[in-house]
Amino acid sequence: MDIIAYIVTFVKYPSHVGERVGKQYLKAIQQFPPNKTPGKVIIQAAVRSTTEGIDVFSITQVKEGELEEAWRFIGNMMAMFLEIEGLEYSMGIWAEVQDALELVGLKLP
Repeated sequence: MDIIAYIVTFVKYPSHVGERVGKQYLKAIQQFPPNKTPGKVIIQAAVRSTTEGIDVFSITQVKEGELEEAWRFIGNMMAMFLEIEGLEYSMGIWAEVQDALELVGLKLP
């Protein structure tokens, strides 16, 4: 059975750089098209506005054997945003519950 993992990316930036982020995003998806991302893009980008700025997250589902390539692909895309003042991001690997339970010797009923 393939272990399924999710690469989840969180981005936060001040509202006043929104146009710059948007323009950079359009460039980034030309260089790193979502349909070329290793794995399956579940959420390309979900955006919300808060009193502290803008929050964005994305989720890509990957199977065993795709993780390293997908991590590098997404990381290279995110590197395109590093010069935008105030923008911060994080990337993490999340497991499905059945895979996490198996790591500790348990199974779903």
